[in-house]
Amino acid sequence: MTQNLMYDENFHKELIKLEDNNFWFISRNKRIEHILDKYVKSQFDNFLEIGCGTGYVTKMIAKKFPDKKIYASEYLLSGLNEAKERLKNLNNVSLISLDARKIQSKNKYDIIGAFDVIEHISEEDIVLKEINNSLKKNGKFIFSVPQHQFLWSIYDDLGFHKRRYSRKYLLQKLKENNFEIIYINSFNSLLLPAMYVSRFLNKFKKKEEFDIMDELKISNFLNGVLKKILNFEYFLSKIGINFRFGGSLIGIAKKKT
Repeated sequence: MTQNLMYDENFHKELIKLEDNNFWFISRNKRIEHILDKYVKSQFDNFLEIGCGTGYVTKMIAKKFPDKKIYASEYLLSGLNEAKERLKNLNNVSLISLDARKIQSKNKYDIIGAFDVIEHISEEDIVLKEINNSLKKNGKFIFSVPQHQFLWSIYDDLGFHKRRYSRKYLLQKLKENNFEIIYINSFNSLLLPAMYVSRFLNKFKKKEEFDIMDELKISNFLNGVLKKILNFEYFLSKIGINFRFGGSLIGIAKKKT
C-alpha cells in the first residue's frame, strides 16, 4: 500500500508562507476551534492530529490547550520539517512520523483530528478503522474533507486527491467504521457559486498552466473580501445554520461503545 504523494519538496516551504494570512486556512481554524469549544471543551488529556502538514492547526490547538498533550503527526518529511520550526516554542507538542493506515496505538487518544487528509488516501476504510481503534472509549474524531464531486478540478489532481465527499457518503463511511456522528456542517458555502464558476472556467486551460498554489496566491484585497464573507458564514454557523452545500465538510464524531 502506498499513498503515492509526489509533492514537490518545496510544497510545504511555500505553504507555510501563505497559511497565516489566507482566508481559507483562517476560516477553517475558526470552525475547528468552534467545534472544540462546543463539543470537547477541556475534557481530554491528549490529542493526535493526523497529517499535520506544517503544523498550522496544531499550533492553534496547542496554544488553546497548553496543559494538554498534543501529538502532531505527518507522513511527509517536508511537512514535519516545517512543523518542527513552527511549533518549536510549544512545550506540549510532540512530532511523530506516522502513516495514517498504521497508527497502531490501541485505545491511546482522547481526540484524533484529520483536517483535509483522508481524501488523499486510497484506503479510507483502513484509516477510519485505525482512527477508531486508536481512540479511547467515547473518544472523538474531528475531521474536514473537500465536498462535492462536481467541484472536481485540476487542483484536486495536483493535490493528489482520491475523492471529494458527499455528506451522505461520509456519514455512511463513519457509520460503517463504528462512529456516531455528533455534528456535521458544510463550510466555504457562501463562496460556492464563485468556486464553481472558477473551476468550470479552469477546465479550458492547459494542465501545465496551473500551480497547486494558484488558489492561495491571491491579492491582499481579494483575500480580505473573502475573509469577511467567511467570517459572516462563521457567524451564521455559530447561531445554528447548517449549510447543505459548500466547498468542504467539517464535523465531529464519537467512537461507539
